[in-house]
Amino acid sequence: MGALIYELKAADLGRQLFQSGMSGSDESYAVVDADGTILLHSSDAALMGKQADSVALFRSVLPGSGGEGQFVMGEADGGKVLTATYKTALGRTYISMLPERAIAGQLNWMRLFVLGSVLVILVFGIVLTVASSKFAYSPIDKLILYGRQLRHGPGTAGGGNEIGYIRSSLAYLNDQAESLRAYIERLQPDLRERFVLKLLTASAPPRPQAVETEAQAYGMSAAGGFAALIVRTENLFKEKRFLPSEGPIIVFAVKNVMQELLQGGPFSSGYVVGKEDKEAVAVLGWEAHVSEEEAACMLDDYAERVCEALKTHLSFTVSVGIGGVRHGLHRLAESYREAGGRAAASPFRRASPDLPLRRAARTVGQADDVQLSEGA
Repeated sequence: MGALIYELKAADLGRQLFQSGMSGSDESYAVVDADGTILLHSSDAALMGKQADSVALFRSVLPGSGGEGQFVMGEADGGKVLTATYKTALGRTYISMLPERAIAGQLNWMRLFVLGSVLVILVFGIVLTVASSKFAYSPIDKLILYGRQLRHGPGTAGGGNEIGYIRSSLAYLNDQAESLRAYIERLQPDLRERFVLKLLTASAPPRPQAVETEAQAYGMSAAGGFAALIVRTENLFKEKRFLPSEGPIIVFAVKNVMQELLQGGPFSSGYVVGKEDKEAVAVLGWEAHVSEEEAACMLDDYAERVCEALKTHLSFTVSVGIGGVRHGLHRLAESYREAGGRAAASPFRRASPDLPLRRAARTVGQADDVQLSEGA
């Protein structure tokens, strides 16, 4: 019987078997025959042909040592080595050896990646915080700059405590507002205003003789035609320009404007009173006979002038309601109720019995397509 013998170069066989992405100095491989002879070794050719028992590292991982088929951290001349073994059916054992320093080197890039990610996130957070802070405090910076300009003039750098100056200015304005509010609250309506308010809020027409007697006592005429005109401010509290407690101040300002516009007007008499700190009411009268169309024109013109003046000088948007003309001061409550209904229904409405539609009314601060209503 014959034998077939193959001769292979160990170097070529090693290159075919031990292909790894790592350099040979980091990871090494060995093949141990079934009889314990080292057939191949990738990093130390001097061990080829020797018994595996002569190497301390191999003794701990070879079959029978209890470490086969497992990852074992063994000791070698260069330090700790992670080994893995695999035994074939022919009895040969393949051993892979990776030094601890190589494992640590492979983890360095992970450390650098984590560190870089943390730094990027940290820098992004700082930039975002600074940007949001600048955006949030920009109005405050502008307020400080405005305070500096008030103290030192435009275009000057200035110095000192602008925050303190702005604080003292706001405190002064608040004190003045409180003083004005207290002053207005102390101003009680005089007897004539109380009389007019009583006529406006009467649930039923009072006796004409009693009204005429009391009107003469206050220097008023009870004969002729009278109409009520209501002016209500809109959206002032929603715009945060005024506080709800500043209603008396707003009505006081509106009353002054309406009273000034009555001077030299076409009306024989005119009185402006404030009601419930919400609205100003003008009572307009004619002693001489005027046609209903002429009276409506006068009322419309006066209402438009009031709207224009309040918008121009006070930036107020108002709702105006005009009641119909009633003969006799004792019927003033009827005109007032009509005006209140029109003021609530539309920004600028006219109510006058049996009067045709005169023209479209231009309402300040509102759309230009609002029209005057026909008579009630």
